[in-house]
Amino acid sequence: MLQTVATVIGPATLLSALAFYFGWVSTNATFTYFGLDASVLGLTVQEIVLSSTDAVFIPLGAILLIALAAIAAHSAVIRRADRGGDAAVLIERLSTAMIALGGVLLLLGIWAALEPLPFATPFLFQQLSSGIGIALIGYGLYARRRARAATPQRAAETPEQRRLWAAGMALVWMLIALSLFWTMSEYAKALGRGRAQQLALGLGRQPSVVVYAQRDLHLGGPGIVKRALRGEEAAYRFRYSGLTFLVRSGGKYFLVPAGWTTSTGRVVVLPDTEAVRVEFLVARR
Repeated sequence: MLQTVATVIGPATLLSALAFYFGWVSTNATFTYFGLDASVLGLTVQEIVLSSTDAVFIPLGAILLIALAAIAAHSAVIRRADRGGDAAVLIERLSTAMIALGGVLLLLGIWAALEPLPFATPFLFQQLSSGIGIALIGYGLYARRRARAATPQRAAETPEQRRLWAAGMALVWMLIALSLFWTMSEYAKALGRGRAQQLALGLGRQPSVVVYAQRDLHLGGPGIVKRALRGEEAAYRFRYSGLTFLVRSGGKYFLVPAGWTTSTGRVVVLPDTEAVRVEFLVARR
C-alpha cells in the first residue's frame, strides 16, 4: 500500500514542481516586457501553477507522443536485431548512421550555445539539437550492441563491461533530461513574451481606470491627466485619468498609461487601500 502511494505521490510532486517553475518563468517573461519583475506581483503558488497550463502540458503532451512513437520503433529494432543474420547487419548499419547524425546535431548544439550559427535555424533548435544528438548517439550505440549480441561468435560481456554500459546510459538519460528542461524553459519564456506582446497590442481592450487619491500621487506618463478636486469636505483631493488596467495581485493595482509603449511606458503600482479609490470604466474599442 505504501509503495503504491509513493508511486502516485512521486510523479505528482514532480509535476507540481515543474508546473510552478515553468509558470514562474512564463509569468516573469510576460511582466518583464512591461518592466516588472514577477516577484513584485505577489502571486500565490496557485496563480503561478494555473498560469503554467500551456507552458507545461503542451510540451509534455508532445514528449509523450514522441515517446509512444519511439517505443513502437524500438520494438521493431529489437525484433530485427535479435534475428541475427542480414537483419542484424542492417540494424548495425542504421546504428552507424544514427551515431553520425547524432554527432553532427550535438556539435551544432554546442556551437549554437557558444555563438550564433552562420545559418538560420528553427525555433528551439539550439536547445533541442544537443538533446536529440545525444539521444541518437546513445540509441545508436544501444542498437549496435544489441545487433552484435545476436552474432554467435561474439564473446559475452563481462560484469564490469555491463556496469560501465549501465553507467553510460544513465549519463545519457541525464543529459537528455537537461536538454528537455532547457527546451521547456525557453519555450515558457517565449510563451510569456508572446502573451505580453498580445496584451500590449490589446491595451485598448483593457478596462480604463480613474484613480481618486487623498494626496497628490505625482503620477505621470503619456495620456495621464491630473485634476485637483475642490471642496473642503471632499474625501479625495486629486483625480487621475488616462490609465489602463494591467493586473491586480498581492493587494496592489498595476496600471499603465493609456499611451504606453515599450520605449516610453511605465507601470503604476497602487496599494489597494482607503487612501485611493479606483474606478473601472468600459473598455475602449
